[in-house]
Amino acid sequence: MLRFQATMEVLFGMGFSMGPIVGEALYMIGGFQMPFFALGGTLFAVGILAYFFEDASGDDNPNLSTTQRKKGIMELLEVPVIALQVSALNLCGEIITNTVGVLYFFRRSA
Repeated sequence: MLRFQATMEVLFGMGFSMGPIVGEALYMIGGFQMPFFALGGTLFAVGILAYFFEDASGDDNPNLSTTQRKKGIMELLEVPVIALQVSALNLCGEIITNTVGVLYFFRRSA
């Protein structure tokens, strides 16, 4: 569990470091909306890949103990730390999405 959380923290930090660079490059290529289209498309593709590559084969193996069995998504969400991180990410995504829509409206009207 600690290794997973440490990996998530490293990837989160890398995202904060590389995000502005990638976002600026996408903005220069396709304008204001391009970074958001790229992010949406990437998240959609990763969601589809995660659905197909999720391995539940540990459920069928009677030799595995409950600690060795692979957990599904719903079982992971029962862990409070993971549920909190997923909820925070979802809330931030909703806030950013709504804010961008409002800012885009005001930018067009000015």
